[in-house]
Amino acid sequence: MSNLIELRNSKTKLLLDAQKILTKQGVTAEERTSAQKMIADVDAIEQNIALEERIAKDTAERAEQEQRAARPPRGQVGVAPTNETREAEKRAFTDYLKFGKADMTVLKENRDLSTGNAGITIAQDYLGQLIEGQKAWGQLTLAVGQKRTQNGEPLRIPMVNDVSSVSTVIGESVTGTPVIAPELDPTFAGFINNVSFMSTGEVKISLAELQDSYFDLDSWIRTAFGKRMARGLSAAIVNGTSDTNFQSIITTAGTGITSGAPATLSYADFVGLYAKLDPAFTQTSSYIFNSTTRGLILGLTDTLGRPLFVPSVNTDSLDTILGRPVVISQSHPNVAAGVVGAVQFGSLEDAYVLRSAGSLSVLRLNERYADTGQVAFIGYHRNSGYSIAVSGSPAPLINLTQHV
Repeated sequence: MSNLIELRNSKTKLLLDAQKILTKQGVTAEERTSAQKMIADVDAIEQNIALEERIAKDTAERAEQEQRAARPPRGQVGVAPTNETREAEKRAFTDYLKFGKADMTVLKENRDLSTGNAGITIAQDYLGQLIEGQKAWGQLTLAVGQKRTQNGEPLRIPMVNDVSSVSTVIGESVTGTPVIAPELDPTFAGFINNVSFMSTGEVKISLAELQDSYFDLDSWIRTAFGKRMARGLSAAIVNGTSDTNFQSIITTAGTGITSGAPATLSYADFVGLYAKLDPAFTQTSSYIFNSTTRGLILGLTDTLGRPLFVPSVNTDSLDTILGRPVVISQSHPNVAAGVVGAVQFGSLEDAYVLRSAGSLSVLRLNERYADTGQVAFIGYHRNSGYSIAVSGSPAPLINLTQHV
């Protein structure tokens, strides 16, 4: 938890420093470049925050499951899971998300560096840290509604619309023809959701590399697959998929407002979105956009000259605009003329659900490439995503459409 707090504090400081530069008068090109570098650093930090939060959430769920499992079943008083069973369950959970081993006790490489006579006596050192490329996937996969199922069987999604029905006065003790209250039947609807079978792609490593590597490549690959899964799900939620098992969160959102200018944003645009959303969803609403769009918003001020974007100073809170949290989704489009949904506003949990059928399975293929002395790793998961906005009712999530 301390690492998560440090990451959030670092992110907040960078955003505040960048905003201080962008909102002042007479910003130089050098200062703007410096602010853009700070924003880029925030993207990398947010990726680590998202992973830490996901691990913490699943660790808590796993702990609760283990606590329930420790209770002896009826008819077997005093019989509890063995240590071996618990260890197996912990490894299964680790394979699902954490994908790592705490102990990486491997011999360090100390061969001589042959750089000619001048360097023959210089021992080769080793950094001991794998420099990994970073690309954020954002917070979207955790911010939408969640539905976990044991398998991928078809799931019926029932819906009802009764928002137009209201009570009316029929009078008391009316004489003559009896007054009958009008019939107001709710409208029921529904659809079937199926899951997509998805893969992280295959990674092959030689047996010699696995044996000699300073790093635990087995564990690193499992971690990488978890990130691939998160990035893939985020993109599927935003863009939809060809098999239609993922609906696009943008195309299924309601019509909001059109921006005042084609390729930029203003304070009035965010006020307009806030006013357009039905109050039923305001208390759980968020603004959703990517980090490039956030860079544009950092320089915006309200009519009193106050910054519109407010970085959170509380490590347990998100950044805010007009008092509502900000969710960063790197799969959302950039602001440009005619683009729909570069900025969205509404209640994500009331608008969209990410369905997970089982968990991520990481397979180690020991035999397939045995003749070439290689081992392959591949990950599989089954997911889908669907809109739960009820037709004919106020939309829980609305789009900002850029002026053409």
